[in-house]
Amino acid sequence: MSKEKIELLVDGGEAKAGAEIGGKLGPLGINIQSLIKDINNKTSVFKGMKVPVALIINTKDKSYKIEIGTPPVSQL
Repeated sequence: MSKEKIELLVDGGEAKAGAEIGGKLGPLGINIQSLIKDINNKTSVFKGMKVPVALIINTKDKSYKIEIGTPPVSQL
């Protein structure tokens, strides 16, 4: 299986499919809107804070796993 890891810093519960996310995910053929919805659901408890998110993407079947990190101390 071929996997790719992408790390992002998003607004909790308010991630948008902008240039940063689209530029990284577009070439992989991932459904960006579905992914953004899943990220927002998982980060909604951190509303108003920047949250690190790691995406582990299986490039063969386009499935993904979302790992949510702890917001930086400056955000707490």
